[in-house]
Amino acid sequence: MLTTLTSINACTGISILIRGRGIRVSALSVSRNGKKLELDKRLKDKPNLAELIEDLPPKSVIALNVAGKGVLTKVETGATDTNSETIFARVMPGADRADFYLQQFQSGGRIFLSMIRKAEIDPLIMQLSEKGFRVVMLSLGPFPVNQVLGQLNQYGEEVIFDGHELILDANKSWQSYRFQEERKNEFPIKLGVEQIDEQLLLPYAAAFQAILYERIDTVEADTELVGKQMDRFRKTGALKKKGAIVLGAAFFLLFGNFLILSKLTADNGRLQEELSLHATQASDIDAIAGKTAQTEQLVKLMGYSRSVFKAVMIDEVARLMPQEIHLSGVEINPAVVRRTGNQSGQLFTDRRLVITGACASIMPVNEWLARIKSLKWVSRAELRDYGLGSEEDQGPFTIIINY
Repeated sequence: MLTTLTSINACTGISILIRGRGIRVSALSVSRNGKKLELDKRLKDKPNLAELIEDLPPKSVIALNVAGKGVLTKVETGATDTNSETIFARVMPGADRADFYLQQFQSGGRIFLSMIRKAEIDPLIMQLSEKGFRVVMLSLGPFPVNQVLGQLNQYGEEVIFDGHELILDANKSWQSYRFQEERKNEFPIKLGVEQIDEQLLLPYAAAFQAILYERIDTVEADTELVGKQMDRFRKTGALKKKGAIVLGAAFFLLFGNFLILSKLTADNGRLQEELSLHATQASDIDAIAGKTAQTEQLVKLMGYSRSVFKAVMIDEVARLMPQEIHLSGVEINPAVVRRTGNQSGQLFTDRRLVITGACASIMPVNEWLARIKSLKWVSRAELRDYGLGSEEDQGPFTIIINY
């Protein structure tokens, strides 16, 4: 995705053919659609560049090709020095290098050096730039066609189109080239399965290599004006790529923070639920503890707070009772009689056994009291009261035992 920011996704190839009676201008717009190239707007047989510009999409990226009689091409075979400056000095002795744009194309063992005067090219480039078009590449002669030879339905050693005649060897290396203005191909030219007018083949080749400039060795002239446009395009694309990288990094950072924050929020909610549950449980425990304390207090007041069995205590006391005594009642932890009018919340004496009975003599009662005091679980025993009796009447008494 980032490569599309520095790539040329749409380009219009313009071919200017210089003839003996003027120029002829043709154009073809090519756009990238995924991995395919689509041929869009086609313009042919325009007498000048100004008329063609009127029909072009505004601010188009332009790949300019100039061919015909204004372009001089020299062929070097077996040259040991492939430097363009050296070859120019050898084939154009006495000419001023600063007056020319040079293009070098090497195929097999041959070097094709094409040249044209800057005075002929610069006005064309300025005319396009002033109309808002971006000229990113300049090529001379038919040599950009080498980039698309594999797409053509040309199978022999001779390739002819729109006045250009190429001779290739078995390895598709260029052997020779010549320009004959009226020379045409006898058969339709096809790009794959799509037929293309031979006048539009050079515009297509120029746009093709501009769009794929990052992947192929382009055939282009060393033009300062055009080079600045391409450098500007590349710098803008590189800046966009950096911006996209920074934006993508910021997006992923924010997305990561969002995920972390979402997890922390979920964890916080879960902890809040657990805390609420614990608080509820603690409240329930406090309520149970309070209720238990109340129950324990009530049990304590009722005398059931000790492990001693009341029935066993009564049985042990009864077994020690003399025969002369008549037992009338036994109370364990009797209720407290309140003197006020508030009878709510009944209270009981704690750890007390109250025995009532009657006996004609106090002696058996005292003897029984002494025996009761000998029991291990008795902490205190006393005769609370005794009424004197006769042989016929029994004297009532009350014994209080604390355990």
